[in-house]
Amino acid sequence: MNVFIRRWAGFLSRNRIAISMSALVAMIAMVSGCSGNRNGEPQRFHIGGNVTFSDAPVPYGVIEFIPANDESLPSSSANIENGSYHIDRGLPEGKYRVKITGSETPPMEAASMDAMATTPPVKELIPSKYNTKSTLELVVHSDLPHQEFHLEK
Repeated sequence: MNVFIRRWAGFLSRNRIAISMSALVAMIAMVSGCSGNRNGEPQRFHIGGNVTFSDAPVPYGVIEFIPANDESLPSSSANIENGSYHIDRGLPEGKYRVKITGSETPPMEAASMDAMATTPPVKELIPSKYNTKSTLELVVHSDLPHQEFHLEK
């Protein structure tokens, strides 16, 4: 028995760096495996659909999804073009406040930003009750269908 202990102690002292690294790799693998996916982010669900104002597609605009109660959820936004929008990465499950802005003219391109001083301000098509004072909400979950927003004056 004494010989076994001496050999084990010798093995440990010669290989302590390799043993430490193996233990560290095993701990990292265990911790990263507990999150449910490889990046540790919650599952995201497709969000997309149409936005109309007074029964007509919103020509240009932005739709924003802002967490309503859970500040750990991300905010996200998408451009609206011809009444359609799509959040490329989707959104995690949760409750979001929705803000929608729109206009008849397309957003200004980066190359034309110099013209901003001479360009009149864009007229907001959507009433403030759908953007700055919005009470629109959306609960994101796995079986959320194509999401439509039909806005009225």
